[in-house]
Amino acid sequence: MTPHRALQFDLQNSLSSSSFHPSRKDIENVHKTLETSWAKSTHSSYARNLKHFHRFCSQRNIPPESRFPTSESLLLIYAASHVGICSSSTVRHRLSALKAYHVIHNWPWNGSPRLSKLLRGLKLSAPDSSSRPPRPPISLSMLIRLLKRLNLRDPFDAAVAACASTAFWGQCRLGELLPRSSNVTHSSSIPTRSHLTCSASKSRPPQSFNLHLPQTKTNRLGQTVTILPRDDASNPLPLLQNHLFVNHLPIHVPLFSYCPKNHASPHTRILSKPAFLARCNAILNPLGYKRISGHSFRIGGTTTLLASGIPSDVVKTMGRWSSDSFLRYWRHIDRIAPAQAPPHTPRPGTWYTASGGELVSWTAGRFLRAGGSPVQCLNFSPWERSTVRRSSPLPTRHGGYGFTSRAWGLTLDTIQSLEIVLANGSIVTTSSLCNADLFWALRGASSSFGIVTSMTASTFPAPPSVTSFLYVWDVTIEQATTSVLTYQGFALSPSTPSNLGLYLVLTKGSQEGKVGMWIMGAYYGPPSNFNSTLAPLLCTFPETNNKTVSETTYIKSVEILGFMGRLNTTQLPDEPNTFYAKSLMTPEGSPMTREMVEAWMKYLGKQGFSADTVWYIEIELYGGPTSKINQIPFDSSSFGKRDTLFTIQLYTSSSN
Repeated sequence: MTPHRALQFDLQNSLSSSSFHPSRKDIENVHKTLETSWAKSTHSSYARNLKHFHRFCSQRNIPPESRFPTSESLLLIYAASHVGICSSSTVRHRLSALKAYHVIHNWPWNGSPRLSKLLRGLKLSAPDSSSRPPRPPISLSMLIRLLKRLNLRDPFDAAVAACASTAFWGQCRLGELLPRSSNVTHSSSIPTRSHLTCSASKSRPPQSFNLHLPQTKTNRLGQTVTILPRDDASNPLPLLQNHLFVNHLPIHVPLFSYCPKNHASPHTRILSKPAFLARCNAILNPLGYKRISGHSFRIGGTTTLLASGIPSDVVKTMGRWSSDSFLRYWRHIDRIAPAQAPPHTPRPGTWYTASGGELVSWTAGRFLRAGGSPVQCLNFSPWERSTVRRSSPLPTRHGGYGFTSRAWGLTLDTIQSLEIVLANGSIVTTSSLCNADLFWALRGASSSFGIVTSMTASTFPAPPSVTSFLYVWDVTIEQATTSVLTYQGFALSPSTPSNLGLYLVLTKGSQEGKVGMWIMGAYYGPPSNFNSTLAPLLCTFPETNNKTVSETTYIKSVEILGFMGRLNTTQLPDEPNTFYAKSLMTPEGSPMTREMVEAWMKYLGKQGFSADTVWYIEIELYGGPTSKINQIPFDSSSFGKRDTLFTIQLYTSSSN
């Protein structure tokens, strides 16, 4: 066997046997298919490393026939020859080439525990000169300073700005976006203009871009990156739009091409990796920053996302890593560690009030405060991924409505990420940054797609005090009709504040022709404003002495409004309740007429009184001009009931 100048291999012997002799064509098919299993760069690297091994053997007079299969002793001697010369990673790469060569020829690989121990020793004895200092990441502030110094009306600078922001927030390797040389006229591994698609409709600007990478370092079949908006100057969406507007790129040219200003005819030039880095360093170096490399943008984007508190598994998915190797790219661990710290779970059954931005966990069905310094999200981990009867234990993906919803929105609007078990048994993490389509669908229709096992949600500051209230009447049908219409007018008034949670409850009256009526809820504003806030509603209601108004804490208000006393989910109710329920939602644009309400109240005052079951109806204030529920864009999730004024809940229970 002669030393290899390229990675060559002969499969004749490994494919043949005494009873089977494959044809030349069959051997060629196997040969070609094995060749395509490596990227060209890997092919070249393995060839160099095999050449190095042959040179080592020749220096020690090891004959070609004794080199393969490589014995354990020869592997140990070869690996140990690197001691004090190069890094252990270099040795591992060279051994990987040898192992691949053995796999191709179906030879036994004699790696052993001794070899593993030896490699550990090599790592400890490697010279300082063998390891390069960590490549500096691009920080968000560096990126913004860079972008502000680029002339976005200049075709070249417009391409540089779009590429920089895309590489940073898309966690892209520059080699996935740009060629190594501007002399390249076409490369199948570089995205073209046609590979960039957007979510825009004719009436709205794009909410995201999808960039298909034809080939990546870890996936030669390509992968797709979702590019999302930011609320600062590094927002990649307008930078990409500006680049496309300034450069007028044909659909077939590389995405980050540009049209030189001084060119006489329409002509595009490819932005190369060296030209891109030269422009960036020309701006950043005079500002005092170290020289950056192509990987600085990927490292910087990863570090920034981790430091902002995005879970590491989400960042891993966004960055398209197939393993945890991305962890070695963490920079500024002092900023990342606090954001990634797992929540401390207090003793089950203990209840706490969570401040805005605090980390809170839901374990075994209880919301619990985690303690520690403030962070930006609310984590839920229900029952260690256990659920009952195919349904999610977290109902908030279908809305999540309560007394506070008009003030802070539905619970589903606070969700930042979801973990879900799909029908094929795989567990995936979804957010606006990864698996975005599934994330959109889950917030409103999660039961149709799988079992949600955990979620991360943002929090809001608990109000310093809450005024809870309950007013009770027994009224005539006419009074009930007027009261319901007044309640509807109050709901539609732009003066009704969003920090008022309100239910009107209808139930069986004391006698035929009467209707029981409650007004209950919570006011989350200053207690001194409570009476003036509710006055426009109560002014037409009959007088009542049956009322309770309490200024209390937020947690105490939850206990009061739930009619449950102390909050406790550790035990089942003493007596089961067989009940039936129906929900209706009334559109804000079609309020109830007087005729409709009067007919409804007559039915409740007559047939409702004679019913032999316990029943009640909640008319819950949901929308209105100031409600935060309706201020969220209708297409932000699959939940489709944001144009609702009231949710009407009908309940009846029976002993049998």
